[in-house]
Amino acid sequence: MHNKFELALEISKEEDAAWFVNMINYLYLVENECIIAELTPEKVKERREKKDVTDTLLALQDRARKLLLKKGNKYSDLMVTALNYMLNGWNENFLYFPCGINFYSYLCTQKSTESHFTDVFGHHSS
Repeated sequence: MHNKFELALEISKEEDAAWFVNMINYLYLVENECIIAELTPEKVKERREKKDVTDTLLALQDRARKLLLKKGNKYSDLMVTALNYMLNGWNENFLYFPCGINFYSYLCTQKSTESHFTDVFGHHSS
């Protein structure tokens, strides 16, 4: 998801994409702090439930919805794809948050699962 917004920023020069990149970077920072501090799963869960993280998640979701619904929306295909990807995959993208599992372990599992269900032509299996 982060990469999709970075592409929208770099290629299409979407200024709104920078906001999403910064907000997602903040979530990465929080996760890195948990890893560096070697927090237990319970403490990671507590950290993710703090106001700054929940506010960030709510702001991401709210802004994505508002931008997609905005009349006269003239966003690039890359930006629309990033926004839709975020909203359509919200549960999958942030499923790890309510528990204390390691964010990077979750990403590796998610990527492994995606590649397992992707055929040699790059199409996802149903």
